[in-house]
Amino acid sequence: MFVPLTKRPRFCSENLKTFPDTLHSRAASTSKMVNILVPFFEGSGVDEKGRTLLEMIQFSDRDLENGHDYIQTMFPLPEGSRFNWDSSLVDRKVFEAFRSRLELQDNLRKAFERILLFWGFRLSREDDGLKVIQAENWESASRIWVTRFNHNHLRITRVIRSLRVLGLGDEAVAFKDALTQDYLKRDVSPKSMLYWTRAACRPLHIAPDVDEGEEQDVVGQKFLRDSEK
Repeated sequence: MFVPLTKRPRFCSENLKTFPDTLHSRAASTSKMVNILVPFFEGSGVDEKGRTLLEMIQFSDRDLENGHDYIQTMFPLPEGSRFNWDSSLVDRKVFEAFRSRLELQDNLRKAFERILLFWGFRLSREDDGLKVIQAENWESASRIWVTRFNHNHLRITRVIRSLRVLGLGDEAVAFKDALTQDYLKRDVSPKSMLYWTRAACRPLHIAPDVDEGEEQDVVGQKFLRDSEK
């Protein structure tokens, strides 16, 4: 049952090759942890540190910039992260839940809109489709990450891939389109641009950190391959 993102669950406990965030992967199928992603995005669950999705959405910009262990649950992937080995991964059950339940996608979209604002963007629904455009805080927010390279570039790659995997493909492509405009190419490295494009455009079973020419050797998660048949 869907639980709106309104309050913290009472059972919450505090005990609960160039882009390294997608390296050192552990396969989702071999994880023995209880996967918390569906209840987390329903609003009834918490991450491994006892935080709800609503609490993450309400993080300050300082929290979003300085924290390194929330993004893996807020925007989960089928691949593991060396920054948070305890985070749950997208497996077949999570993948199918998101693809069939609009309320899970809606809550993921809320998380996306929050992180967009942190980076100085916002979603805009226009006559010709969904777009990501500059928000009113663009000038100040962009100073954080519009540089040759910045740790937020890794996060952006994660967010784009997570959106696609979990059913928000239009949002992922709109974000990639906003990021690859000419005015950003002057300051952001071509490699970051390449990874953002890969995250938005590659077959789902091939992660963005797989080098060109090695795609044919990638097996990837079977449920991702099956979804593209």
